[in-house]
Amino acid sequence: VAARLEELKQTGVGIAVDDFGTGYSSLAYFRRFPVDSLKIDKSFIAEVTWNVDSAEIARAIVAMGQSLRIRVIAEGVETVGQLRFLQRQGCDWMQGFLLARPMTAEGLADVVVADLRLPGLTWEEMAPRVLILSRDERFRRQVEAAVAGFALDVTHGSAFDEAMECLSADRVVLLLVDLRFKGPSFARIAGSVRDLYPWVTVAAVAAGNAATTTPIIDDYVAGYPRVRLPGDEAALDRILRSATRHQEPLREYR
Repeated sequence: VAARLEELKQTGVGIAVDDFGTGYSSLAYFRRFPVDSLKIDKSFIAEVTWNVDSAEIARAIVAMGQSLRIRVIAEGVETVGQLRFLQRQGCDWMQGFLLARPMTAEGLADVVVADLRLPGLTWEEMAPRVLILSRDERFRRQVEAAVAGFALDVTHGSAFDEAMECLSADRVVLLLVDLRFKGPSFARIAGSVRDLYPWVTVAAVAAGNAATTTPIIDDYVAGYPRVRLPGDEAALDRILRSATRHQEPLREYR
């Protein structure tokens, strides 16, 4: 097989390893075969914005490809968050429904002639945002009212993966987590954000009076900013000011 692939390579044919990271794919391919590119399996790409393990695997594959001077292609890119994550890692090429659906030869010709571009903004062009992770509409309105004095867009997430997608796709500088959120624990949410989006400040918000919420906050969010609403508007103000002062992302984001 190696000899036949080398013959094909000499004729100008490019050699790609498909679905890398699954099945029978092996690092030995790059030592034995004249590989030009590898394609990261879409099962990893589907989870890169919220699953730390999948994100680290994708990062490692991109870094390996760069060190071996092999083009890296990401399969199955379907969201803006996935696209921005891969751009931050320096992935060479991408494919998926976000870019284009399967099309006829005639349809492809139209795309090439039109020179279509993905809609997108640079970090500097995006408006800074506060993301509220909660399924409680009343709670959301309460937090929105508390941050109304800042020149920040406010957006909402009702599911963990939805919120993590937003962190990757948009210029979110502060994530406010409802401690009553039914889903992953605050510790898991905060840890995932720390590993994947270290420029985002994470804070826990509890609703209710001090007697019922202070023990909950102390037990679950040690080491992270915490506020109680109503009552801790001044603390929220300090968190907001700190988050907006340190909103510059890591250099890799660009």
